[in-house]
Parts: sequence; C-alpha cells; structure tokens
Amino acid sequence: HTEEASNGRQALDKLTANPPDCMLLDLTMPGMDGFDVLNVMKRKNLAVPVIVLTADIQDVVRDECLELGAAYVLHKPPRHDELLQALSAILQSV
Repeated sequence: HTEEASNGRQALDKLTANPPDCMLLDLTMPGMDGFDVLNVMKRKNLAVPVIVLTADIQDVVRDECLELGAAYVLHKPPRHDELLQALSAILQSV
C-alpha cells in the first residue's frame, strides 16, 4: 500500500504506526523538513530505507542525507530508471 504525508511530523506518525518497506522523502516540507525526519529516524533507530528526493544538487546536501541514513539521494525530478533502480535495490533487500 502507499501512504502520503504533507509534512515531516505526519510522515513520522505514519512511519511509526505502520512501517513501510520503503520511504520516499522530500527535503523541503512545511514545519519539520526532510533533514529533521532523517534525524528523528536515526535517533529512534527507525530502520526504514529512505530515498531522498531533492532539487538541491550540492554534494554537502547529499552527503548529509547519506550520513543521516538515507539509502539513496535522487535529484528532482528523478529519472524513471534511477528511481526504479533504487526501489528495486531496496525492495530486494527487504
């Protein structure tokens, strides 16, 4: 099944209530942003694979996301093949 959250707090609530096999996470969200979500997930040891989607192409942003536990960081809009490859790799390991 697929869930959608409009902000970071809602994403974390849904994540803890019914952990998904994978999470697509935008860094830019109202209130709690994607970095905050990754920080909380790391602090609480929430082991859900995350694919971060961002328009920011800076290496420092990518590196921070990976350090916080993201499995992949894709630039928006993601190429179809990149997204499928990331999802396939994650779901094969679940």
